[in-house]
Amino acid sequence: MALPADRAIPEEKFPERLRKLIARDAPAAAQMMIARGQVPMPPPVLLSALYQLTAVADVSVAEIALETALRQPIALIEQAAREPLLPVVLDWLATTWSHASGVLDALAANRATDDDTVVRLAEVRDESLCETIARNQARCFRTPTIIERLYYNPALRASTADRMIEDAARAGVDLSALPGFDLVLQALRGEGDASPPEAPRSAADDAAADEAMRAIRTESEQWVQSGAVNLEDEADLEQKSESLSARIGRLNISQKIRLALLGNAMERALLMRTPNKMVQRAVIRSPAISDQEAMVYAQNRSLPDEIIAYIASNKQWTRHYHMKLLLVKNPKTPVGTAMTFLRMLRSADMRLIARDRNVSPMIAKAAKNLLTAAR
Repeated sequence: MALPADRAIPEEKFPERLRKLIARDAPAAAQMMIARGQVPMPPPVLLSALYQLTAVADVSVAEIALETALRQPIALIEQAAREPLLPVVLDWLATTWSHASGVLDALAANRATDDDTVVRLAEVRDESLCETIARNQARCFRTPTIIERLYYNPALRASTADRMIEDAARAGVDLSALPGFDLVLQALRGEGDASPPEAPRSAADDAAADEAMRAIRTESEQWVQSGAVNLEDEADLEQKSESLSARIGRLNISQKIRLALLGNAMERALLMRTPNKMVQRAVIRSPAISDQEAMVYAQNRSLPDEIIAYIASNKQWTRHYHMKLLLVKNPKTPVGTAMTFLRMLRSADMRLIARDRNVSPMIAKAAKNLLTAAR
């Protein structure tokens, strides 16, 4: 399904007695009667008529129609959201009552709601709403964008995210547009660094994972907001995050990957210390990772070669001079890339590299040769 470009309701969809009152060319006085709710009609029809006026009437009438709609009892709106109304009307309810969780939940469960509307609803940070959307597998499989938006919604339970991706993969749904999907799929199948496959999860396991994820989010947000942790200082990070690290350790691999993709800077820093390359790959590929974070990782010589190589191949990050310098100094940077960046450095930095015993001997020698050639 897709919402039409013309959002007006065809006049023949209304009872015949109302058509002449809500038509585009209807007298303003007639439209105003509807806009003020002065014509008796069932609530679903009233809301549809008010919506129509917001779409086709002059601004003055449209504003009155919207005010009348907003004065309706919320219970009436929730009931209308359960009715098989036209998708454009249901979409309007989702926009106009975006603050009302009961209305949104009813819309998510309504089969008449357009998939485009549900894609928007999947971004709302409300756990109950996310669960309602995720339960409709047919809709999710039909429109994979819903799965992508849900997966990146922190309000979705960790256990639900696992099952949603697992079921979608089993059904052959194409989620290649979801960043990190290949890693999540490997983790769920027990491939790569995640093998052997994890044991089947029980309800108790799911509840524990969901609670751990909530606790992780609460604690890490407190640390980040307080600014009391220096994420660039390994000793400070380890000292102040002991309980948080323990909670992260209780997550399974797929849950750690999801946390890496949508978590905050502190969560990513702790996950990068996890001795699992799949989790580390997810951290460095997170859409939320900042240039500054990437620079912290670029100077970390304990990280796997592939993580440093990924950073070195990222044009967004390597546009920074300091990033080039850090990568030249890191022995795990691919030699060809390090050589390219070396030629872009200032003479003062090149002289330091030529004398630095911690850089790759090949790079130090190349720096000396470049300095000699420049004389």
